[in-house]
Amino acid sequence: MDAESVTVAALGTLADRGEVSRHAVAEAAAKYKIDDPQAAGPQTTDSGVA
Repeated sequence: MDAESVTVAALGTLADRGEVSRHAVAEAAAKYKIDDPQAAGPQTTDSGVA
């Protein structure tokens, strides 16, 4: 899971609690292109392939 997805998920939880607006969640998801798999950067961890 990437930092952008964690950020949007955290905002979603805060929205569920009424601490931030749903609009803020939608803005973050759009800004970080959460629904676009091509927006992710290159893999920076070990893929496990030797």
